[in-house]
Amino acid sequence: MDPKHRSMMASLLERHTKMNVLEMVDGQLVEANNVYITPPGRDVKIIGNTLRLSKPSSAIGPKPSIDYFLTSLAESKADRAVGIILSGTGSDGAHGIRAIKAGGGITIVQSEETARYNGMPHAAIETGHVDLIVNPENIGKEIQVAIKYPNLVPKIPPEAKAPTDIERILQMIAGRTGTNLTEYKLTTINRRVGRRMALHKIKSLGDYLRYIEQVPKELDLLFKDILISVTGFFRDPEAFKALKRTFVHALKTKNKGDNIRIWVPGCATGEEAYSIAMLLFEHLGKDVNQHNIQIFGTDLDQDAIVRARKGMYPTATVVDVDEDLLHKFFTHSDNTVQVIKSIREMIVFAKQDLIQDPPFSHLDIISCRNLLIYFNSSLQKKIVPMFHYILNPKGLLFLGKSESIGQFADLFVPMVKKWKIFQRRGALRTQVADFGMSRHLRYTGKVPVEIAPKNKEVPIRQIFGESILKAMGNSAVMIDDRQEIVFVQGDVGPYITLAQGEIGLSILNMARSALRLDLRALIHKATRENRFVRSNKINFKYDDQTRQIILHAGPVATQTESANLTLVMFEEVTPVAEIEQGTISGETAGDPRLLELEQELAAAREHLQTTVEELETTNEELQSLNEELQSSNEELQSSNEELETSNEELQSTNEELTTVNEELQVKTNELAEANTDLENILNRSGMAMIILNNELKVTRFTPTVSRFF
Repeated sequence: MDPKHRSMMASLLERHTKMNVLEMVDGQLVEANNVYITPPGRDVKIIGNTLRLSKPSSAIGPKPSIDYFLTSLAESKADRAVGIILSGTGSDGAHGIRAIKAGGGITIVQSEETARYNGMPHAAIETGHVDLIVNPENIGKEIQVAIKYPNLVPKIPPEAKAPTDIERILQMIAGRTGTNLTEYKLTTINRRVGRRMALHKIKSLGDYLRYIEQVPKELDLLFKDILISVTGFFRDPEAFKALKRTFVHALKTKNKGDNIRIWVPGCATGEEAYSIAMLLFEHLGKDVNQHNIQIFGTDLDQDAIVRARKGMYPTATVVDVDEDLLHKFFTHSDNTVQVIKSIREMIVFAKQDLIQDPPFSHLDIISCRNLLIYFNSSLQKKIVPMFHYILNPKGLLFLGKSESIGQFADLFVPMVKKWKIFQRRGALRTQVADFGMSRHLRYTGKVPVEIAPKNKEVPIRQIFGESILKAMGNSAVMIDDRQEIVFVQGDVGPYITLAQGEIGLSILNMARSALRLDLRALIHKATRENRFVRSNKINFKYDDQTRQIILHAGPVATQTESANLTLVMFEEVTPVAEIEQGTISGETAGDPRLLELEQELAAAREHLQTTVEELETTNEELQSLNEELQSSNEELQSSNEELETSNEELQSTNEELTTVNEELQVKTNELAEANTDLENILNRSGMAMIILNNELKVTRFTPTVSRFF
């Protein structure tokens, strides 16, 4: 409403409830059985049990905005908050719904078909964070059910083993999503499971398990509930100001053209990654284009990653962003803002499991805020040393205000204690960090209660030993499905070596150039045909001598489906020099150069065949992708036409509404004047008069009547 108009909402509502209906005042204490109405032109937030009023400060978006209140409600009440969106235009409330869901609260939306204006309900539903979509007359009943059993799952000490039913639920989630949640804190999982049970009116874990078996999609919803994290632009603004001041320490050795690498694990919908990108842009100023900036934002939630890539958010998400940054780094529309293209291009968003997948390396900054608090202590003890290993010297670790590095104070120097900004201590480590946890934590059919210490398990060594005994005693390497070396047997120096540039473990990068083409073709063939294959004799030079080898490659059987390992062996054969000295047999006697050319020709044919097959496969994939892109383009064109039509209709409707509004304003003024005239006449007539309605109830009376009544 126009802030100058006095709101009639309180007087309208009090006719329909026995509760007290009050217009808010700043600093008012919230009490039960009261309805509080926000005054026109004021934003409201709740801190503890106190209501605070303020004038809308954001330069964009709805003024005032219900998102502002719902976000504060989520922060103040966490899992005891209930957010409801009813009929209304625009998208106000969508961000607040997400905040309440992230805090563990309950979110309810009026069904679109019952809403006179379905803009707000639709926007809330589109967030994917709505628990219930119901008709307005049923919302009260649903709230009663949801809050009747707030803690359905029994409390379990963090150090205790999960009960059988919870363990089975985690097994089912792992089987469906491939994500192991056994290292998450049980208190978090219990709270999310209990909330889902309350929403479905289920009173026992056993009944909930049976419900999941009947409705498997419930696992997806529970999984998303567990993964939800609270995020926002410049969350804790003072912390980000402190981070910007420490950039100079982490980046002081950077010259023009150098890489600047930043990782934001658990980035959710990307606001934190974009915040750091903006700070970096501000810090580097004109030199921002002189560096190769790579910011990686990763998360388990694929839907969140998709939204992060778009960089488009409700206006309520930027209410606390500094206005200079708001105008510099965002484009604005009526209800949304979008991060500008130059900032979006600095960031790569990808789905990644911090526990199971390999981490990024050679990083200057890691921002892992409010993620470690969801992990148990044993997992934190693995992740913090990993962060130290993958950071560059003087690199920064940025944690949430409720997190710490625990027992690893010797690995980091605190830069800003209050905001948990640490700097890596020590030079680059020469020994490999313990990334073995990824193999143990992958889902293999049952959920492990605890991870065995690494010194008790040596699966790669055992697998390799068994395989090498079945084959020959030659030098060999074991590679994984990314073609990275995981184990070495014997002296492989003549065949592989460290390549120039960034250090990596890819066998194709480390193989000597004379062997690389044959090795690529052989590994491809072994993987495609799932059997051991061998190459022809290959000539190469090492230590100024010409040598010959035969390459062998084939898959290795393992006890787990997740470990796709390949064995590559190097078999030395009679050198060419000996052939030239006449040591070949009578059957193959002849020109040794001709024999060598025939072998090279056979190898070239095999390479060509492999290349043709790879090209055909790639061509089919590109053709399929091209068809999908064409289809998407047609859909976008169709959607664009529909949007243009809708825009024209909205403009027309807006003009009609403006006209009607002007007419109603005139009528309102006329009614106000007539009402004033009527009151003046009645008050000054001197007559004792009572005016009744059809039910004989008093609607008006003159002061003179008080002599008789």
